[in-house]
Amino acid sequence: MSAQKIATVAMIAAIYAVLTVLVAPLSHGLVRFGSRKF
Repeated sequence: MSAQKIATVAMIAAIYAVLTVLVAPLSHGLVRFGSRKF
């Protein structure tokens, strides 16, 4: 594996981790809000 490939994989992993951290509370809040509403 070249250094550039490792850097690309690390960047994708970091973006995926940030998205997961941001989306998880949002989706959890939406589910909680929806179940309270209906």
